[in-house]
Amino acid sequence: NIITHKPSDVWTGSVDATVTNDNEEHLQGYVAGPLSDKTSFSLTGWGHGVQYPIQNLNNGKYVQVESYGGRAKFEFKPTSNLDILLSGHLSEMKSTGMNFVYSYITPGANLLCGFACPPGWPLTQSALFPNVTPSMDNQKYNSPVHNSGAIARDGDVTLEINYDFGDGYT
Repeated sequence: NIITHKPSDVWTGSVDATVTNDNEEHLQGYVAGPLSDKTSFSLTGWGHGVQYPIQNLNNGKYVQVESYGGRAKFEFKPTSNLDILLSGHLSEMKSTGMNFVYSYITPGANLLCGFACPPGWPLTQSALFPNVTPSMDNQKYNSPVHNSGAIARDGDVTLEINYDFGDGYT
């Protein structure tokens, strides 16, 4: 659950940045303030990136995940009894590379062919996994697939209208 800053009648804002020694970067910020005596706003933006230690030996690239987005909120208070809040957000998450590695292969397993193998099969571990040693510490894979990953996009718009009828009724 992410709660972004509400519109404000006074100017405010902040920027935060984080960089770690394990290849993670995060940047976020917001600004909020009045547009007029009856209208205020807030804008929030963020970006996050991680490079994981999992490497494809075929192209030398590491698994990466990046996400970024923003949210805008506008509040209109035409009377002391009525306030209208319009908000919207867009975000995207993109991952590249495969998020699995081989940690164990059963000795003598028929790799990639099940029970009935064609001539020249089963393939050996060294043929299927060149320069990769399956183990609990393995962080390498070797794949000719260079465009694996995923992209997820999200967005929404919300309108909230509140009216105060008095005596605690809204």
